[in-house]
Amino acid sequence: MKLPSNHRRLFTKSEWKLLGTTAETAKLAKLTPTQKRTALKRLRKLNTKYRDLSRRQAMKAQKTKGYRNEQASARTKKKAQLVGRVCTSAF
Repeated sequence: MKLPSNHRRLFTKSEWKLLGTTAETAKLAKLTPTQKRTALKRLRKLNTKYRDLSRRQAMKAQKTKGYRNEQASARTKKKAQLVGRVCTSAF
Protein backbone atom coordinates (compact mmCIF):
# COMPACT_ATOMS: atom_id res chain seq x y z
CA MET A 1 0.00 0.00 0.00
CA LYS A 2 1.37 3.40 -0.95
CA LEU A 3 0.97 6.04 1.74
CA PRO A 4 -0.23 9.46 0.57
CA SER A 5 2.63 11.91 1.05
CA ASN A 6 0.26 14.74 1.98
CA HIS A 7 -0.67 12.83 5.15
CA ARG A 8 2.93 12.90 6.42
CA ARG A 9 2.37 16.12 8.37
CA LEU A 10 -0.45 14.53 10.39
CA PHE A 11 1.83 12.06 12.16
CA THR A 12 4.91 12.16 14.34
CA LYS A 13 8.19 10.92 12.90
CA SER A 14 8.00 7.57 14.71
CA GLU A 15 4.35 7.02 13.76
CA TRP A 16 5.08 7.75 10.10
CA LYS A 17 8.06 5.37 10.16
CA LEU A 18 5.87 2.61 11.63
CA LEU A 19 3.19 3.22 9.00
CA GLY A 20 5.76 3.21 6.21
CA THR A 21 7.34 -0.02 7.40
CA THR A 22 4.06 -1.88 7.78
CA ALA A 23 2.38 -0.48 4.68
CA GLU A 24 5.08 -1.55 2.21
CA THR A 25 5.21 -5.27 1.53
CA ALA A 26 8.93 -5.26 0.67
CA LYS A 27 9.86 -3.67 3.99
CA LEU A 28 7.47 -5.93 5.87
CA ALA A 29 9.00 -9.05 4.34
CA LYS A 30 12.43 -8.07 5.71
CA LEU A 31 11.22 -8.05 9.30
CA THR A 32 11.77 -11.00 11.60
CA PRO A 33 8.69 -12.66 13.16
CA THR A 34 9.41 -10.90 16.44
CA GLN A 35 9.67 -7.52 14.72
CA LYS A 36 6.42 -8.20 12.86
CA ARG A 37 4.61 -8.99 16.12
CA THR A 38 5.99 -5.84 17.72
CA ALA A 39 5.02 -3.72 14.70
CA LEU A 40 1.52 -5.21 14.68
CA LYS A 41 1.10 -4.53 18.40
CA ARG A 42 2.24 -0.90 17.97
CA LEU A 43 0.04 -0.45 14.91
CA ARG A 44 -3.04 -1.78 16.70
CA LYS A 45 -2.33 0.48 19.67
CA LEU A 46 -1.99 3.47 17.33
CA ASN A 47 -5.22 2.50 15.58
CA THR A 48 -7.08 2.29 18.90
CA LYS A 49 -5.62 5.61 20.04
CA TYR A 50 -6.80 7.58 17.00
CA ARG A 51 -10.13 5.77 16.67
CA ASP A 52 -11.00 6.51 20.32
CA LEU A 53 -9.79 10.10 20.09
CA SER A 54 -11.88 10.63 16.97
CA ARG A 55 -14.97 9.29 18.73
CA ARG A 56 -14.39 11.46 21.80
CA GLN A 57 -14.00 14.56 19.65
CA ALA A 58 -17.15 13.74 17.67
CA MET A 59 -19.12 13.27 20.89
CA LYS A 60 -17.80 16.57 22.25
CA ALA A 61 -18.79 18.32 19.03
CA GLN A 62 -22.33 16.98 19.34
CA LYS A 63 -22.65 18.01 22.99
CA THR A 64 -21.08 21.44 22.60
CA LYS A 65 -22.95 23.77 20.34
CA GLY A 66 -20.01 26.09 19.69
CA TYR A 67 -17.29 23.46 19.37
CA ARG A 68 -14.43 25.28 17.64
CA ASN A 69 -11.91 22.54 17.19
CA GLU A 70 -13.49 21.00 14.08
CA GLN A 71 -10.18 21.01 12.17
CA ALA A 72 -8.56 18.90 14.87
CA SER A 73 -11.46 16.48 14.65
CA ALA A 74 -11.04 16.23 10.88
CA ARG A 75 -7.29 15.60 11.21
CA THR A 76 -7.85 12.94 13.84
CA LYS A 77 -10.47 11.27 11.69
CA LYS A 78 -8.02 11.18 8.74
CA LYS A 79 -5.36 9.67 10.99
CA ALA A 80 -7.74 7.01 12.27
CA GLN A 81 -8.81 6.09 8.74
CA LEU A 82 -5.24 5.83 7.41
CA VAL A 83 -3.97 3.82 10.36
CA GLY A 84 -7.01 1.53 10.10
CA ARG A 85 -6.39 0.90 6.40
CA VAL A 86 -2.71 0.12 7.00
CA CYS A 87 -3.60 -2.14 9.93
CA THR A 88 -6.07 -4.20 7.89
CA SER A 89 -3.98 -4.38 4.73
CA ALA A 90 -0.57 -5.08 6.29
CA PHE A 91 -1.41 -8.15 8.32
